[in-house]
Amino acid sequence: MSKQFQMKQIPESAKRAWKATATDCAGRSVELLPGQLEIESKFGILTYGKHPMGYDTLSFHENDGGGAVTLFYSYGEDGQLLLGLLLENRPNLGPKPVLCIVGGFVDPGENHSQTQKREAAEETGIKSNHAMPIPGKKFASNRSFSVLANEKEGIAAYALFVNENDIERNPIGECYCITKSSSLKVSEKLRQKLLFLPYNEAINMTVDGIALATICRFMNSFCQFCKSGHN
Repeated sequence: MSKQFQMKQIPESAKRAWKATATDCAGRSVELLPGQLEIESKFGILTYGKHPMGYDTLSFHENDGGGAVTLFYSYGEDGQLLLGLLLENRPNLGPKPVLCIVGGFVDPGENHSQTQKREAAEETGIKSNHAMPIPGKKFASNRSFSVLANEKEGIAAYALFVNENDIERNPIGECYCITKSSSLKVSEKLRQKLLFLPYNEAINMTVDGIALATICRFMNSFCQFCKSGHN
């Protein structure tokens, strides 16, 4: 945890903005009045306590440095820039499948680059050895609750070009997906989940804030990616 940021004990007499309630397996609830509360998982530590600015709140510090995401991109028949997002079920974001960026947490012992390759393979079936880091600082998923101990922590964003010959129009909607004959050898299930949309539609249709931040960084550096040979 950052030496500059430490959650502290909440005085018993302090006015609180948050209410903590615990429910046991039998469904019985009891209100808690903790000075500080921590919930720990392999992904990180969620803390409820007194913020350095004096109010009670939550903070989340991710283990092993944060996470990594991959923004796939290609070009449509008319030469328009397409961005690839994953259509997945996220019950916390609504009852219907939503478009999200590919990625996840850094596992113990990994660096951000290794996480990017693993998550891309797990979620899309695509080997992404040629993914390029998108320029810019690593960033937080939520400015109110995320804790970054130093500049090495946070979400690292990458971009991966998919050749136009590896995508085709999806007959279901106005988007593209990986072809069945693609050299990427993506399973049928994953092939239908990774959708390539015109960049303006991808921006408007995703509810994923991490996707939006990554697209913003990518568009800001788009000329650089073109110069790398993907144009």
